[in-house]
Amino acid sequence: MEIEKASRLLSLSHSEFIIEMVSLLLHFVYDVIERGRRRALHEMLLTCTDSPTDKAIRQRLLRYLEATEYSEALEQIINDEMAGIIKCRDVFGVVRSPNEAAELRGQVSRYLESYPDHPALLMLRALSEIFSRDKNDEVAKQNFMVSISSALTNYGLSNTIVFEFATWAVSSIANRDIKLAKELIVELLKAYPNRDFARMLISQLPPNLGNIPAWFLLAQLQQQCHSLITQKGG
Repeated sequence: MEIEKASRLLSLSHSEFIIEMVSLLLHFVYDVIERGRRRALHEMLLTCTDSPTDKAIRQRLLRYLEATEYSEALEQIINDEMAGIIKCRDVFGVVRSPNEAAELRGQVSRYLESYPDHPALLMLRALSEIFSRDKNDEVAKQNFMVSISSALTNYGLSNTIVFEFATWAVSSIANRDIKLAKELIVELLKAYPNRDFARMLISQLPPNLGNIPAWFLLAQLQQQCHSLITQKGG
């Protein structure tokens, strides 16, 4: 991504090129690298607070530092042109137990130090958190929402692709925590009050979750009817 930004500066004059490159470098250092350091510190805090026993801390550190079966797949995700959101499904699809989820969480956490805004890594961080034994709902929710925001804003993926990605992720989370899945749907519709997105959620989510976007659409219709009545009355 940074290489693409730099390549767009090649047509500038020598002095303008130097100024813009310095600006690009400063932005990278104080944005990407600084966020990576903050994420590393946050993971350290979670390690010490979520399960503060010698055994739990040791296991979490080992899962963070050791290479596992997920390492190669995560490398492919990083190099994927679509920000890895399709490959993300394949990686998470092979997780079969809380221990495997914890292994994935450790690996993803390490990669996020270098790629703190990567949508697929952020989503895998959220999913692996929820499926681990010592899960933290708030951590999962934060990573989930940042993943969707980054996919749209930082990586410029289309609404359709990102909303399909979000729908799949919510469905996956519902298999483990239906309450959190409902909370995420509400948060998504607040952040992205898009009718097509709501319709997609209704068509692809199970009935016990699809009622939330259905009520969202009904509320929007009610507001429109109220506006029409008010205009005619005026």
